[in-house]
Amino acid sequence: MGDEIISQDMNGGAPCTLSTVASARQPSQLRTLAPYLSIPEVVWLAGGLPPGDVFPFKKVTLTTTDGEEIVVDNPDLLYRLQQYTIEAPGYSPLRSWLKDHTRELHNPPNSKWDVVVTCGNFDATAKVFEALLSPGDVILVEDPSFPQSCSTLKPLAASGVKVVPVTLGSHGHIEAESLRAVAQEVKARYGVGPKLVYVITNGQNPTGTSMPKAVIQEIYDVCRAENMMILEDDPYFYLQLPGSEEAEGAGLDLGHVGSFLSVDTDCRVVRLDSFSKFLAPGLRIGWVTCADPVHSALVYSTQQTTQGASSCSAVLAMELLRQWGRTGLDRHLRRLQRQYGRKARAAAAAAERHLAGLASWAAPSCGMFMWLTAEGVGDTRDLMPELVEQKVVLVPGSFFYLDEGASSSFRLCFASASEEDLEEGVRRLGNVLRKVSATGGPQHT
Repeated sequence: MGDEIISQDMNGGAPCTLSTVASARQPSQLRTLAPYLSIPEVVWLAGGLPPGDVFPFKKVTLTTTDGEEIVVDNPDLLYRLQQYTIEAPGYSPLRSWLKDHTRELHNPPNSKWDVVVTCGNFDATAKVFEALLSPGDVILVEDPSFPQSCSTLKPLAASGVKVVPVTLGSHGHIEAESLRAVAQEVKARYGVGPKLVYVITNGQNPTGTSMPKAVIQEIYDVCRAENMMILEDDPYFYLQLPGSEEAEGAGLDLGHVGSFLSVDTDCRVVRLDSFSKFLAPGLRIGWVTCADPVHSALVYSTQQTTQGASSCSAVLAMELLRQWGRTGLDRHLRRLQRQYGRKARAAAAAAERHLAGLASWAAPSCGMFMWLTAEGVGDTRDLMPELVEQKVVLVPGSFFYLDEGASSSFRLCFASASEEDLEEGVRRLGNVLRKVSATGGPQHT
């Protein structure tokens, strides 16, 4: 494929080849001077850094929803907050926090991993695809899956990367035997095995389901046997949904939630996390956990593209996490889980009242979405004019499939709507489906 082999973990035989693009990247020459900034009393005449005394902010005060104040008035922090992101892997105090946090939650069994701070999972996904995929390589993708990731693959597919779907099983996630069968079909067809599999482990988008730990291990074992890397996109990890009001009180211990990183003995997992789903998407901060050579490739790519996550966002997020401590973060996550859990139960209850006999669905266990399949509807895109007329909008299922073909499903997002709007929106959906059932098809005016 033209790939240059950079390194290989001989203990597990992980496929550690970089793409032709990533292999050609070199560290930014200007960035190689950055460590000299830490020399005491250094006279810096190198990089084009604006002086701190021209920056506009002399103090930053934020008030949280709990009424706590986050005050940034330390001159060094104010300088970092307003200056370029000097460290391409990310703001060092935040990286240190993320490494401790990752170790606590996932305890990766290999010792070679590190983290890179990103501008969120969209940024990270594109960088990982670029780092690993060359023309002729094969990537396996859950089908259905997140449309933005699939769209990111389209230009790569046009350049010769083979994008192959793996159909989800009846439980809403890929299954080990299906993955093995597809991998073997790929080898028979293309003469080369898949290089990478893309999975959303928890709160799968669009189905809202999560992989049990046993399934994660089975899939990991298949990837070892077939010598595949795993891109684990897990932004919904923190949004575990209590299934009842009784479960809300205890909260959900994230230490018991499965991940591929937690079983990664041979460095084949590249894991994506994000602040977007549990702090705020406007921060545009995520992080990638992986080992070299992928880690270095992502650092070099960051140096030459985004230059890293916003310094302002990184400093403010770190100060928030520092002030909260573990207790404050746990309190915030439990509040988030309770609110999302109530909305998920409200959406499922509304479906019971208004969609019985018209659609099927499974109550989500994690994330922001519920996947509905309409009875007697060939393509839910055909229903969009009538749904818009009824002033309710869902995402047609075809958006989530690689071939964008006809689908009888919808994705419903319960996260941003009130419980009252969920009730009303599902009622309006039911009216449209009832009309379609009675007339035999959508009626466009």
